[in-house]
Amino acid sequence: MEKEELIKKIMNCCFADDALRYYRKNKIEYKFWDNFKEIEIKNWKENGLKIYDTDKYESLPDPDATSKKLYKMHRFLWDKQSKEFKIPEVSLNKDYELEINKKDICLGSDSIMSIYWHWAGKQYPYKNMQEIIDYVNSNIENTAEYRDLCKEIDENFSDAANLRHKPDKEQATDIFKNFIWCYLQKANTIGGFVLFPRHPSSINSMRGCNSKIRDRFDLTLECIRRAYQENIFDNEEINPLLGISSEDKEFFRMFGSFENYIRFFCLDDWVNENYTTVNDLLSEDGKGPLPTKEWLATDNILPKTDKQWWTFYENIMNRLDVRNKQIAKLLSDCSNEDLQGLYNDLKLD
Repeated sequence: MEKEELIKKIMNCCFADDALRYYRKNKIEYKFWDNFKEIEIKNWKENGLKIYDTDKYESLPDPDATSKKLYKMHRFLWDKQSKEFKIPEVSLNKDYELEINKKDICLGSDSIMSIYWHWAGKQYPYKNMQEIIDYVNSNIENTAEYRDLCKEIDENFSDAANLRHKPDKEQATDIFKNFIWCYLQKANTIGGFVLFPRHPSSINSMRGCNSKIRDRFDLTLECIRRAYQENIFDNEEINPLLGISSEDKEFFRMFGSFENYIRFFCLDDWVNENYTTVNDLLSEDGKGPLPTKEWLATDNILPKTDKQWWTFYENIMNRLDVRNKQIAKLLSDCSNEDLQGLYNDLKLD
């Protein structure tokens, strides 16, 4: 297979495809897409704080935790970057452990693509997001965003993937569910994931429940930027994640600077050209700087209207496109033999 075709297939690999779990009570194996078909999106108002419940069968397996293909991709890509950046005293072993200064740090994958489609409940911020998503749901059919995303998935993902995962005829009438199906296909490509150290109370788990972050990756990056700027990883007064990041300081300090960290993980489109500010996902064009002075004074950091939600959605999807192109460029520097080996590891035939 030609290099260009190999890269295209690798970059279109959806890492939800092999994500699976076991139902706790009787150990029944279930898969991401099979269980997605079982979720009744219209009933999220009765399902508690989220549209799915991780204690029940009605949940989606998490690619970050259960996709073996994702970790093979991570290992290939960031091991290549480690060599490129010549980071000292660092090695990546076959069990996916990063060794820094003779200490083993276990790395875990983390999605950076939250658009809050599954948030629901009676309290803030769940109720706010539920009302916004409910409105988006009822008005989505005639939007250009819906048509463009569905067209992209139909044109770029394999026929086999469509046959395996696309909702059946009855569910296809649920326009919003079809939109989310397409979104998940694209958001679970490699550009939608980064790595953080994995341990209790690590940054990849705590940023989701911190009221100043709520899973926004632009705000997560602002925390990381401040840590590098101040060379402090343990002052929560100026940074809501610094107390958590202190447990991971060896990981962040390994890169030497915020610019190196951004360049290493191909996150250039998330910051300005000088690496001095993080771009706000809620700004009109996605390039406006975060309102850093107002940020820590409020917990009201999520989209507040359906228009803001669409701005947030468009910006995060644009950044995914740019990042995937950067990663594809990294792959273009690999030999055909290495790419064929990765293709085989990902079982893309």
